[in-house]
Amino acid sequence: MKFKWIRSNISNIKFIVSLGLIALVIGFILFQNESTDIKSGVVSTINELTLNINNTNQNSIIFHLAILSIISLLSLIIIGFPIAVIYYFYEFVSIGYLLSALFEFKKITGLLFGSIFIIINKILFLSVLSYFLINMINYTKKYLKSIKTSKKELIINYLYKCFFVLIIVFINDIILYFIGNKLTNIFTFLLK
Repeated sequence: MKFKWIRSNISNIKFIVSLGLIALVIGFILFQNESTDIKSGVVSTINELTLNINNTNQNSIIFHLAILSIISLLSLIIIGFPIAVIYYFYEFVSIGYLLSALFEFKKITGLLFGSIFIIINKILFLSVLSYFLINMINYTKKYLKSIKTSKKELIINYLYKCFFVLIIVFINDIILYFIGNKLTNIFTFLLK
């Protein structure tokens, strides 16, 4: 079942992986092209963050649910598709920027910490966001093909998938709220 889904979506998967890789490179380049003042400001902020990471909680619940809900609703009338692509691109640009900043801060150990941070805090969200985008691509194609026919079943099926994505993101954000920074704090020795 899983492999059938992957085979049937291989072109969409290639598209979003390429989009993510391009965005990562752009994020890395963006940081490297910043002025020295901005680079030093970002690096000092990272240094302060490592001192306070254990005393804070990540609270992305409302933001993630709001942005994904809005994109889901807008995608019902196709408008959400370009917004979703831009948001996906933004997520990967910010990761590239972060990795570049951490590399500037502590070189290889900073890059290692950044990779661990992304695995702990972003990998599930990015995986679900990729699934969401693939389903949105499929929905948009089917919607445009059936422009003159009834779309009720297509829309209901798509909304079930959107609801599934929102539930997974909500559970992920709840878990990150309570233990995300505690897990990340274990690896802050890489930044000292």
